[in-house]
Amino acid sequence: MKTLDLNVNWLFFVVAFSVVFFVYSVGMSVGVAVTLMKVLAMAGAAFVLLFLILGLTHKRFLHVDRAGVSYRWLGRTRYLAKEDVVKVEQVSLGLVKVPRVHLVDGKCKTFYSWSITDQQQQRASTLLSD
Repeated sequence: MKTLDLNVNWLFFVVAFSVVFFVYSVGMSVGVAVTLMKVLAMAGAAFVLLFLILGLTHKRFLHVDRAGVSYRWLGRTRYLAKEDVVKVEQVSLGLVKVPRVHLVDGKCKTFYSWSITDQQQQRASTLLSD
């Protein structure tokens, strides 16, 4: 069975760390509840770092194969059956491009911490159409 493994979206994590740094900097310069801003910034940095480490160690993943789409979220592997998937597309959210899976029931699943290229998108469409 052919499986398409999507890669970690480095640009997403750079933007996320930049937002955390910006929140920390604004909190320090304004002087509003400095301790609260430090705690929020550190918690945000820890959260982003945790998701990055889990992605790099393959504890979190996003796969597309002939059976559908499988991904790991909160320690559980979840599946989107081939019959439920309408299309896989690449969506641009400012600087960051992320994969989005459209489902038959009209819902969409967007995977922010993963990246998909045009070639991978075509391959995913081919795998899901067979």
